[in-house]
Amino acid sequence: MSRGKRHFPWLAIMSIALLAGGGYFITACTPPDSGDGQMDGSDDMNSNGSSNDDGMSDGMDDSSDDSTCMQSDDEGNEFETDVSTMSAQGKMLTMNRKVITTPDMNDGLRVETEIMSDGALVMRIITTDDGMGKVNVDVEYGDEVPGVDTANIVVENGMINGTIDGRDINEMEADGADASNTSFADGMPAPQDGASDDLKNALNDLFAKADTAGDDCEATLPDMDDADSNGAKMAKVLGLPPQDSGHDSDPEATAGCIGCWAGCSTGAAACIAGVSVACVASLVFYAVCEAAAVAGCAAAYIGCVAGCNATGAPCCPVSCGSVACCLNEETCLNAQIGLCCDVGKTPCVGENCCAATETCINSGPNAGICCEPEQICGNTCCDATDTCIEDANLCCPEGQAPCDDKCCGEGEECLGDGVCCGPPNISCGTSCCDELANCNEATDTCCGFNQAPCGTGCCAVAEVCIGGNSCCPEARACGNICCPEGNFCQDDTLTCDACPNATDTPCNVGGCCPAGMTCQDVEGVCCMQGELFCDGACRPLGECIQ
Repeated sequence: MSRGKRHFPWLAIMSIALLAGGGYFITACTPPDSGDGQMDGSDDMNSNGSSNDDGMSDGMDDSSDDSTCMQSDDEGNEFETDVSTMSAQGKMLTMNRKVITTPDMNDGLRVETEIMSDGALVMRIITTDDGMGKVNVDVEYGDEVPGVDTANIVVENGMINGTIDGRDINEMEADGADASNTSFADGMPAPQDGASDDLKNALNDLFAKADTAGDDCEATLPDMDDADSNGAKMAKVLGLPPQDSGHDSDPEATAGCIGCWAGCSTGAAACIAGVSVACVASLVFYAVCEAAAVAGCAAAYIGCVAGCNATGAPCCPVSCGSVACCLNEETCLNAQIGLCCDVGKTPCVGENCCAATETCINSGPNAGICCEPEQICGNTCCDATDTCIEDANLCCPEGQAPCDDKCCGEGEECLGDGVCCGPPNISCGTSCCDELANCNEATDTCCGFNQAPCGTGCCAVAEVCIGGNSCCPEARACGNICCPEGNFCQDDTLTCDACPNATDTPCNVGGCCPAGMTCQDVEGVCCMQGELFCDGACRPLGECIQ
């Protein structure tokens, strides 16, 4: 995912300035000048430097000397140094030191140093910086350094505190601290340095070799291509053309960023090696000396990493809000969630990344959609085979007909005014009728299945259309005329005859039935109410309906 930008504690940044005068704030934490190797106010600590002026080298077998430095991981964040030397009295001293940095996490720093003499422990030193301005140094002494067993020293908020053999030391200012001025809270004198001169000279030579070995220990950068980190997550958006919804970028995984961090790590390793040379003379108070000096190395290291992570620097070429960074030449799509657009693509309303040939729809319900210009339909994007209804911002898929502000389904036709009609219904001009309806084509009107279209309307049930424009009860229809009420049609002459009595009912098969009786389908036959004519006679309904 996109890496978050770092915010460096003000104390750590301030400590860079405070310790600059101590000779340790040099680009990439360059070690102190090997000419004198001195910190402010620490002449006594550094008087031996990295040389051996008492003739120790005359008794040494140079063929037994060994020094190596190797980078232990592919991001240049761990350096391991192995050196050895022979003392004048023939003891073989060896040192193994690891400098571990974590620029991709909390910018912490850890140094693990172990010094042995013919297999016996001389000193074990663990130095840590938490990346928040606190340095802790733990030293365990072996029998080769009588008079002291352990030390734990902490530098925090510019002050030195801690214990030596469980005794609290008096608080000291870290800036320009002189380890030889260390005093104890109990008022008792400091422990005596019981190490032999031979051991001290050999240690001096050992630390100097470790410093020199670090000169050739440079990070080997991983073989990678920044472009490999690109890659859009393509998503289909509800029937719209495929969209590029952006992607997480990881500039911190690029060779440029790792190279920048590696430079900081290399500088930190060199700086700490120089510190160790400067502090070796303060054997009993080694932890005090290293804690004060490493604070400067750590502050410079943090400042170096901050430069790598700054906007425009290799680890954050393009800022994407406060939460993420994009790769070089990418653009930030959405600063709220840290998504980036590939090189050559343009952010669209924080939703998608548009290619050079696409246009961003920046308003309406489809805002944030990238669309080819020929597929834009108002503020909507159609598929290439769609038909656009621009006024309605509507795309009709292939096989569907545009119909004002809607699309007719497959097999339907547009009758106008947004009316679509298709099977089983039937079209009737601009109306869509039920499949059993009758169409009045003169008025585009749908008549019921038992209603006849007639003129501008529809005849009622049991009526017929006479002359194409008037409705007449079936019983009185007589050719092209409608007999007056109380008349019936003489089918053979298509003339109207009156019933004998005004209260008679004309029958559509001819003739009339008296009041209270109903016409049957046989001329001249009338039955009482509730009867039907069947089997040659009028019978109750139940007998005729089988």
